[in-house]
Amino acid sequence: MYMEGDVICHQDDIADGLYYIVEGSVAVSAKSSNGEKHLATLQKGSLLGEIALVSQSRRTATVTAVQRCQVLKMEKENFTRFLGIFPQLQESKVFSELIKRRTASSLRTIPIFASLMKKEIGPLQKFDESKLELLGAMLKYKEIKKGDTIFHAGDNGDALYIIASGSCSVSSCVNGDVKRSIELNTLKDGDWFGEMSLMGNVKRSATVRATADTLLLKLDKKNFQCFLSLVPGAEREFQNRIYGRTAKRYDLISSIIYLILFSL
Repeated sequence: MYMEGDVICHQDDIADGLYYIVEGSVAVSAKSSNGEKHLATLQKGSLLGEIALVSQSRRTATVTAVQRCQVLKMEKENFTRFLGIFPQLQESKVFSELIKRRTASSLRTIPIFASLMKKEIGPLQKFDESKLELLGAMLKYKEIKKGDTIFHAGDNGDALYIIASGSCSVSSCVNGDVKRSIELNTLKDGDWFGEMSLMGNVKRSATVRATADTLLLKLDKKNFQCFLSLVPGAEREFQNRIYGRTAKRYDLISSIIYLILFSL
């Protein structure tokens, strides 16, 4: 039993189970650049916590009881065992729709999707729900452990990534020497990467590694053009970022090569 104001689960917690609301209601919120943002209110009969279990990632939102609330909890191990017995559940239309709606809701906290906001009603923000749902169907959560490499320079560009939480470093070899690399950038919540190879249809120009446990939203290459058509201003934002990153990269590499040559 949870009382008003009790937190059922926190954003970034390790997923430990699936919850079903028997009585009461809960508020779902997530961190954004402007503080905590309300995403949804779930009532009796709703499930919560399924995204983190299915994607094997951390919690994407905080859930708080807004009144006295009773929930049933299925532990993670039992949920995994249940899917093993009934694998068709995960592929069912009902379950897929639920994941899509929850993913779409979580996009409200990410700056690049701010262009989909239609208006503000008091403390609430009204978004283009139809576009959010289409994006929710295309974007998939992916958990990356600290130190893991998302892709290497020279890899084929197969996806765009958006950082839901965590941080990544972007590095590049100096003059093709794999033993000499420089850090070009550090990316944090709300940043994206991988757009350069998709827009130019070229191989990856840098290596990206997680510098903390990181939760990503992954957009496959096949959906990239649809993404650009759904998110106003995204293509222009990508182009501006590419120009800025490319200029910074050349300046850094040129400076290092200059220092190497004059130290010989």
